[in-house]
Amino acid sequence: MRRILFYLLFVTAGSLVLSSCVKDRPEEPEEPFLTVNDNSAELSKRITYINEPLNIGGDSGGQKSTLDIDPIIPTPEMDCATGCTMVISDTYSGELKIKNGEKVCITETGVFTGGLKMQGGTLSVCGTANVSYISTGNGTIVVNQTGTYSANSIYIDPQLTFAVYGTLDLPSWASMDVKGQFENHSTVSFASVSTSAQGVLYNEGIMSVNNGLAINDRVENHGTLNVGGQFSLNNSASLINTCTLTIDANFTINNTLINESYIEVGGDVYLNNNSDIEMTGGALFSCNKITVNGDIYNNDGDYAMIEATNQLAMNGGDVAGKIDLCCPNGVTDWGGSVGPQVSYCTAYIPSTECNPGHGEPLEPQFTLVANVPPITLDGNNLSATSVQIIGDLAYVSYHLHGDPYGAAIEIIELNENDQPVILQQLTSNNFDFNELKLDDVTNGNTRKMWVMGSQKLSTSEEIFSPAILAELTLVDNLMVDPFIDLIVDLSGYSGNSVQKNGTSLIAVTGSDGGITVLDYETKNLLDYTPLAFAKYLSANGNNIVSLTASETEATLYHYPQADPDFSSPDFFENIGSIEPRDGKSVVHLDNDRAYVACGEAGLKVYGADNLTGPVLTYDPDKGNSNGVDSDDDLIYLANGAGGLYLLNKSDLELIGNYQFDGSANFVTAGGNDYIFLANGIGGLFIIHRDE
Repeated sequence: MRRILFYLLFVTAGSLVLSSCVKDRPEEPEEPFLTVNDNSAELSKRITYINEPLNIGGDSGGQKSTLDIDPIIPTPEMDCATGCTMVISDTYSGELKIKNGEKVCITETGVFTGGLKMQGGTLSVCGTANVSYISTGNGTIVVNQTGTYSANSIYIDPQLTFAVYGTLDLPSWASMDVKGQFENHSTVSFASVSTSAQGVLYNEGIMSVNNGLAINDRVENHGTLNVGGQFSLNNSASLINTCTLTIDANFTINNTLINESYIEVGGDVYLNNNSDIEMTGGALFSCNKITVNGDIYNNDGDYAMIEATNQLAMNGGDVAGKIDLCCPNGVTDWGGSVGPQVSYCTAYIPSTECNPGHGEPLEPQFTLVANVPPITLDGNNLSATSVQIIGDLAYVSYHLHGDPYGAAIEIIELNENDQPVILQQLTSNNFDFNELKLDDVTNGNTRKMWVMGSQKLSTSEEIFSPAILAELTLVDNLMVDPFIDLIVDLSGYSGNSVQKNGTSLIAVTGSDGGITVLDYETKNLLDYTPLAFAKYLSANGNNIVSLTASETEATLYHYPQADPDFSSPDFFENIGSIEPRDGKSVVHLDNDRAYVACGEAGLKVYGADNLTGPVLTYDPDKGNSNGVDSDDDLIYLANGAGGLYLLNKSDLELIGNYQFDGSANFVTAGGNDYIFLANGIGGLFIIHRDE
């Protein structure tokens, strides 16, 4: 490995500020140590393949229900072998009295015929229970998956819980009256069902009520609930629907309905005074006609839809938030108010297992292809710092935040089957790698790759500071021995970014660093300009823009592409402060615009030719803007805890937002419609734009 030393000694006034991370100076010298792993099959075991649609349909910063409704806690399935005070494993007839603290178990071979006197105990059915009556209903009955419960009707007293995981054998005319708690985790059918003021109905299976359903307390539907007649949600009642609810006749709402998925009403809907419908993003409420006297609202970030095929009449109440009102005959406005976010037949509702959805997608569609967890080196997790995509290969650099040192480079192959594989991995505990850049030209089957970062200082050599530029030669797109051809020691504590500009390389180093210009071939020093607090530099063939960030102020500098003099910028623009100052904070040039990730201050856009502006800004509610990239029509913003934001390139209008585990620190929108998101502890997420 060849090393080039530059003695660029100068003093920068003020305290030291790091552009990436600061490492302590080691007391003992250590030689660089590299490990290269070419076992693609072993390396790729780290990848989790997902290949699921990514629902990026709006700002997910909204909240779920604002109503103070405690969820129903379902009764777990039981066995018939443990804790039993009585076991029925054969035929048993008569009346069973089950007292408090007792558990009667009917095993798979057991058959019980008779009446039940529930006095606070538990009946666990794994076999057959032919029940003629239930008296003194107090306790718990669980029909397990292997069990069958036969009766002419179901009557559940206020202190009784009845949970079905197996078979409920009832005649077609059977009804159910619920004063306690009924749970369906299987498939059941009733002629009619009613609940009292204490009655609770919980469904996560398939439940059919062939005639009417009247609710006076609580209903939660997490499965499929089909009502063949009318459905009345009475004054003291509440309904939470997270899957599919179908009603053949009319639906009267007198209190609170929360719809998080799909409701279809064949008849008319009456939302009466002092009642409300709360929707969440992606929910659909479809009916023939709805008369609105109560409130409809959506606190979520994605749109929900109220669809009426015949009439949508506003008599009173408020419609607020991201609600789409859709009726082919328009909205009849007889009163009430409609909020500014309400739309009319324009929202796209994506389909799910429970929800057929509505309309065609207006936003770009994405697939979450895979997650690559962080590399672990010497017990520490490395963070991805940059990605460059060349053809069907993605080159990823890593560093270790804080002490000690740790670095890696990985080469990931992308393929048409969306099953990426890791071809090669280089790791070292003597470096940090903050950015890599590949040459845009090849020499036969070879290509240069440059890596900016820092290296442990060795007292055996006169190295001014830890910042380095390393050069590697790729052969057939892979790293080969000696892996790192040469290291250029640069002034500064951290190498932050590198750009090729014609026949030179421009390297930016932070803190006591600046801008170093090297000869492309020899790496001889051509120019050095001290620039305190240098963060980043970007070039796009027409403009060169650099960014500095001191304790109090960040500044953009513009230079001509041809023969730039970094000591004398054409223009400069103070853009306010960037906090936190140890964030990534990149500059991305796209045609005539410079996009600057400004941490807590969000995204600022300036004219790339003369730094006028900001011409556009976007300040997300959550997280710090760390990284930014673009494709033909979208801006991708890595926004810390706020996740990945998608913005319209023309006006920065929000297209969508998605939050993963960890903090979104860097994003690359490269070739082949792939997007790579570096997400801290969450690792690297690989996303494909599908259109």
